[in-house]
Amino acid sequence: LTKMQLEATENKLALQKSFLNQSILYDKLSGNMIPLRDLVISANHSPHRYYSEIQNRVNTLIGEAERKELVPLFMTITLPSEYHPFKLKGKSFIKNPKFNGTSPREAVKALTSQFARLRNDRALRDIGKENRIYYRVNEPHKSGTPHTHILYYVPKDSVNRVISVFKRLYDENGSDIRADLKNAGAYVMKYINKTLPKSKNEKTPRRRSHHRGGFRLQKAQDPGA
Repeated sequence: LTKMQLEATENKLALQKSFLNQSILYDKLSGNMIPLRDLVISANHSPHRYYSEIQNRVNTLIGEAERKELVPLFMTITLPSEYHPFKLKGKSFIKNPKFNGTSPREAVKALTSQFARLRNDRALRDIGKENRIYYRVNEPHKSGTPHTHILYYVPKDSVNRVISVFKRLYDENGSDIRADLKNAGAYVMKYINKTLPKSKNEKTPRRRSHHRGGFRLQKAQDPGA
């Protein structure tokens, strides 16, 4: 982000906050006046409520997966070198001569296509859709290019097959899959936390985010969605 873009974003957030603080809902029957700020669930304007909402969803869905005795697999998928405008040399970033000019938004779409290769494989298609549950979080590298983390629940007897297919589909230098999770919920919340302001007093995180809200959380009882 340029300094001008950052200032414009912070100004927009300040105007939104002012609007929420000054706007109220009035209940004529009870006489109660409720500020809109107390009704909004937003990462920027009510981070505590927003975090609690996400945590509750994650906990509920993990409970569903555990009730079905599904096993969590934690996956990371990274795009190839040509999607990265910078590369690390020592402790500094330099321009990547292989960069293909892909925008951050296009890079997120490319990650979705990469992930679709796994979801469309028979290893997962052979599992009933009620026994496929996943969460996906997109996160930017320090260089600005996004990568994606997926917490995927599958039946125990499908674990080895899914791991094998993952390793066949993705380059091990940029992607990884783990089956030894002790606390699956903590894993997915760890990456969500990186993109959320943790208190109302904190400013919007100054990280190179490539999609609104800083992260994308997807959940599906996977019919291919």
